[in-house]
Amino acid sequence: MKTLSRFVTKFTSLIVTVLSCFDRVILKAYLPITNGPALEGFVDHVLKIRRCEFMAFAEKQSQTLVDYAQRMAREAGAEYRFLQGYHRKDKLVDEILRQRPIVNGLICVLCCMETCPSFKLIRGKDRPRLVNARRPQRVLSRLARTRPKEHSWKPSARMKP
Repeated sequence: MKTLSRFVTKFTSLIVTVLSCFDRVILKAYLPITNGPALEGFVDHVLKIRRCEFMAFAEKQSQTLVDYAQRMAREAGAEYRFLQGYHRKDKLVDEILRQRPIVNGLICVLCCMETCPSFKLIRGKDRPRLVNARRPQRVLSRLARTRPKEHSWKPSARMKP
């Protein structure tokens, strides 16, 4: 990080933004939904809903997150963008910062369609089963400038609704 700081300091006048983010997030928690049988147990015994109702339940929770992200952007006067296909998020943020310079706070919320690990409902021998599947889903990224003295912005949250 020292090398990056020296570089940024040296070329501050030429830099619009610096993208700094993590490529890994380590969750120190128990997630019971990492595979089909574990998810089925969670749906059956914790949520106590029918498996055939789970996908609608998950979609409702997803929409709740999206609504919250839209409200958060609106209240902060920040832009909310829904994106499909490949986009360079760093270039989008640079464009937004040129149009609306922000010293500190929320820059924008991006809702991107990305193919992610998920589940699908299939017919089972006695009852429906939930199995792993990859499918397009909305991924929310909240991008904020959190250190006004540095010329940087960073993703401050990434949520998969």
